[in-house]
Amino acid sequence: MSEKVNKITMIHDGAFKKTLEDPAAVRDFLEQVLTHDQISRCNLDTIEVEKNSFVTESLRQHACDVLISMKTNDGRDGYIYTLIEHQSSPDKFIPLRMMRYILAVMEQHVEKHKCAPVVIPVLFYHGAMRPYPYPLNWVDCLDDPEYGREIYGESKSFSLVDVSTLDDDEIEQYRRMAALMYTMKSGTQGDLIELIGKSITLTDKYGSSIHLNTVLTYLMELYQMDVAELFEAISTHYPSHKGVIMTIAEQLEEKGRVEGLEKGLEKGLEKGRAEGRAEERQKALAETYASVRRMSDMGMSTEVIKQALHLSDEQIQEALNN
Repeated sequence: MSEKVNKITMIHDGAFKKTLEDPAAVRDFLEQVLTHDQISRCNLDTIEVEKNSFVTESLRQHACDVLISMKTNDGRDGYIYTLIEHQSSPDKFIPLRMMRYILAVMEQHVEKHKCAPVVIPVLFYHGAMRPYPYPLNWVDCLDDPEYGREIYGESKSFSLVDVSTLDDDEIEQYRRMAALMYTMKSGTQGDLIELIGKSITLTDKYGSSIHLNTVLTYLMELYQMDVAELFEAISTHYPSHKGVIMTIAEQLEEKGRVEGLEKGLEKGLEKGRAEGRAEERQKALAETYASVRRMSDMGMSTEVIKQALHLSDEQIQEALNN
């Protein structure tokens, strides 16, 4: 896997896992994915997003994406797990990998509770190859599936959520997951301003500012934007929501990723230095001061602006006074 493809995969994975940290979003997702019989057996009020510590030491580096545990509704002190694997590219052998995770979950549960739980596997897919092209029955991964069925019996295919096959109304049924699913379906082929608007509409209706932060950060990384560019787009087209950019900027600063704020600025400064023209330097300075004022309007502190743009207190004050 190339470095670029791996980076994009990490962007997809990060947004997916971040959204499903919210038990309410998990519930919205499961209510659409599980069958009526499966839902009737699960106590959705007891949803817990598990850490991947269930994986044995030898499998730790291959931990599944999201593992959900729930109490059963049958009066017993039992558990049902849902294992959700996220894929942004097709993989013929994903059912085998998921089977390995399922057995690891069962083994860990047996060690702790002395009984084996049911684990419901779900594959979430939004790759460029549409629809998902491979079977989801692990026996079909074998060289000789027919003989495999003679040995292992007829197993059931795993559940699939293929975002590319869902229309807008179907995606909206996923409620708190809808904004992320809509943007994942569109990818970088969609109109960015429309994607931002749709995300705002869906999170206003079903989600929260946390979900909007996740989706906008996902779009920013996917489209390789910086915070200033995202702020400009939102303040121009959706001004009532520009406050959310402040939160995103603070989160990025905490993660040490504020270098995105200065990417465009550095490009202009370098061009001015290389060409040695006073006009270019003046233009770069004007862009710098404009960035200072925009960030100040967003409510960012002088300290944050200094760190992001590498300016002195005197330069900050000069920018604000001009």
